[in-house]
Amino acid sequence: MQDTDDLYSVPADSANLAAEWGRAPVPAHRVSFGGSISLPDDYAIHPFVNWTSALPFNITSGNDTNLDSVFTDRPSFAQAGQAGAVATPFGVFNPTPPPGEAVIPRNYGIGPTNVTFDVTAAKTFVAYKGLMPTSRRTTIMLSVSNLLNHTNYAPFNGVLTSPYFGTANRALNKRRITFTARYDF
Repeated sequence: MQDTDDLYSVPADSANLAAEWGRAPVPAHRVSFGGSISLPDDYAIHPFVNWTSALPFNITSGNDTNLDSVFTDRPSFAQAGQAGAVATPFGVFNPTPPPGEAVIPRNYGIGPTNVTFDVTAAKTFVAYKGLMPTSRRTTIMLSVSNLLNHTNYAPFNGVLTSPYFGTANRALNKRRITFTARYDF
């Protein structure tokens, strides 16, 4: 819990900072696990899986109903069929609540979870002097980030009056393949 998202956050109502106490925009849960599998002939595979729970995001109305010159006001809850109500997958909201009506909590929206599966395959070549191995080694590695090319989304657009409300502003890293060579002596 916290009362701001970052250094650039602006409160929904500058006259009521207490209403800003809400969920922090960070994952509540994160699971990571990996390993190293040694194979014959100095081959190795290093898998790594990372999963994070859904990130909350702030839902704003896109209006300045409290007349503080900042368009970060949050809507209030509404009933389905109510005049001016906007129905969304996150609930039914009134984008222009009258003064004094309770607004929704900060970071009320919930985005999708993120998951990535990365893997690195490596092969080491050892230099020999006669029949004895030396300290000189060459290792080549092929790393694939987001091997399954699963689409992970950045935080969602939370402006209720925007045509892009409830959609991601961008996707996070797609599959990336990196080749590395290392020489130890």
